[in-house]
Amino acid sequence: RRYMAGGHRLAVADLAKTLGEVSGTTMVPVPVPDTALRAAGSIFDFVGPYLPFDNPITAAGVQYYTQMPESDDSPAERELGIHFRDARTTLADTVAALHESAD
Repeated sequence: RRYMAGGHRLAVADLAKTLGEVSGTTMVPVPVPDTALRAAGSIFDFVGPYLPFDNPITAAGVQYYTQMPESDDSPAERELGIHFRDARTTLADTVAALHESAD
């Protein structure tokens, strides 16, 4: 058998709320059509090397974000005994590690 384990999936509004809570920052999600996001990714691939800052937006990343199918993790959890971390815990640990690396 083959499994695709996606872990916990959060809607954009829930991700923004949770990330804001764990980072102590207010985040407001702004709806943007998927096609506009993919166009922006393609543009940033082209202009990224010329920008005076690091840019995390890429065509591949945006395509993954906008077209990734949802996964059912229950077979992996049930048959393999895998238990995914809570998304809030993962985001909190990520924010803490970013703060530590910035110091």
